[in-house]
Amino acid sequence: HSDSMSRALYATDASMYEIQPVGVLLPRRLSDVQAALEVAAEFSIPVLPRGGGSSLAGQTVGEALVIDFSRHLDEILEINPDEKYARVQPGLVLDRLNAAAAEHGLVVGPDPASSSRATLGGMMANNATGTHSITYGNFIHHIRSAKGYLADGTPFEFGPLSDEEWEERSRRSGREGEVYRRLDALLRQKEDTIRRETPEHWRRNSGYRPEHLLPNDDGAPRNPAELLCGSEGTLAVVTELTFDLKELPERTALGVCHFETRQQALRAVTTILETDPAAIELFDGMAVESARESPGYRHRMSFVEGNPGGVLITEYFGETESDLDARLDELEATLEGESYAVGRHTDPASIDNIWTVRKEGLGLIMSVKGDYKPWAFIEDASVPVEHLPQYVDELSTLLDRTNTKAVFYAHASAGTLHVRPFINTKKKNEVDKMRDIARQSMELVSKYGGAVSSEHGDGLARSWLNEELLGEELYQTCVAIKKIFDPDNLLNPGKVVDAPEMTRNLRMGPDYETIPLIEE
Repeated sequence: HSDSMSRALYATDASMYEIQPVGVLLPRRLSDVQAALEVAAEFSIPVLPRGGGSSLAGQTVGEALVIDFSRHLDEILEINPDEKYARVQPGLVLDRLNAAAAEHGLVVGPDPASSSRATLGGMMANNATGTHSITYGNFIHHIRSAKGYLADGTPFEFGPLSDEEWEERSRRSGREGEVYRRLDALLRQKEDTIRRETPEHWRRNSGYRPEHLLPNDDGAPRNPAELLCGSEGTLAVVTELTFDLKELPERTALGVCHFETRQQALRAVTTILETDPAAIELFDGMAVESARESPGYRHRMSFVEGNPGGVLITEYFGETESDLDARLDELEATLEGESYAVGRHTDPASIDNIWTVRKEGLGLIMSVKGDYKPWAFIEDASVPVEHLPQYVDELSTLLDRTNTKAVFYAHASAGTLHVRPFINTKKKNEVDKMRDIARQSMELVSKYGGAVSSEHGDGLARSWLNEELLGEELYQTCVAIKKIFDPDNLLNPGKVVDAPEMTRNLRMGPDYETIPLIEE
């Protein structure tokens, strides 16, 4: 599709960016994907693989041929309940797979709040995780194998390889063999750099993840599919992926912990982690207020007592009610004198209500009226959880100094808070302020050993910071990886490496104009 309407529909995603694609392809068969890549390579046309368009950092917009996998290539190819894995096409939506997996008592571990529209291919490309990341990790911790095409249409199949198997593939002719040879040579050449410069924080998506493919002494297999996790479609186009499934918990319970201030809540996180929860999610006072003021959600907010400055929704898994009661007793005892109330929720309907409010929090926040919107640009930063209170305290000082209001919420257990400053991107001085906040936030994140991207990706919002965050040597290693897989820079260019300035291509930038309904 090259008509203006189709191109307009794919010019935006869930981010603050807008770029008209050169065209849109809705492939029905894998051969359609391969043919499109071959033609695009011949005529030097960039290609952008896309799923549900739920990207918050602008990964799925660009001046390229957009290949939308969500329309037709969205099948469940296999669910193996004995070996606990699923094999799917990339356009499959997470909720649909979870519904099918639940019949076997299984679930996909990574659980982004956008599960009703996030596709599995997009989750792999973003290295997605979610509320239960301290239990399940990121998508990279679950991937088994991936099939698809390189930028020129060459088929590939990535999976765990012994050193002997890697060597065999390196001897193959054509682009596939070349990728294995050059990648292995780069990893060996840059091994010291990768080990020395890679940020230690486990919840990291900034740049590529070459540390997962380093040569090892114990003979453990190396899996190139792991390198595609978090690559945002910049290295290859995935058409099939296989990954682990996890057992559904027998029972769950929530302890809703109320605090007078947000900082009190954050200081309590490490204490709560000692009770071995499955998740700890933060709602700050502004998020609570937004939900209470929403006509569609105020009836759901009875679980919040008083007017807290911070609420920690803490979840436990257990086999029996007595197990969960004991866990909640431990939570209350642990927080005695710190939390002014700990609500106990073991009824499935009550638990579902609370998680519904949490999952819909972004929509509630974004529905605020006026030109000042809580845009996503520093919302994916993550630091080791023991440094979270200090990071947030310094970030809050920065926001106060720039007279910027912000809302704080999400994955406190993993050191990841979605901080959304309210910015009016229609004003140049506000756009300049946004860029300054982004850079200074990155400096804080680096100070505490974290990353600017932890689950939402680099995209247009954060890729520009990778060189400074990762350091010149590790960043150039990422540039070299991109060159190995995509020598002509045709796959989703401008993401992860060689990125444009974050303030370009804003959907509602300083040059934004409304179109009058009636001409004067």
